[in-house]
Amino acid sequence: MKKKPNILLFLSDDELLDTIPALGTKQIHSPTLDSLAVRGTTFTHADIP
Repeated sequence: MKKKPNILLFLSDDELLDTIPALGTKQIHSPTLDSLAVRGTTFTHADIP
C-alpha cells in the first residue's frame, strides 16, 4: 500500500510577500513560518479572479 503524503495548507487574508521573512523581509522574525516556507511550496504569483 502506498503511503499518502501529508498536506498542510495555510491560507491568509491580505498577506503580502514583504511580511514573510523567508520571502525577503528583514523586519519580521518568524522562524516557524520561515521553516515551513523553506521546506514546502510557496505560491508567490497566485491570483484568484
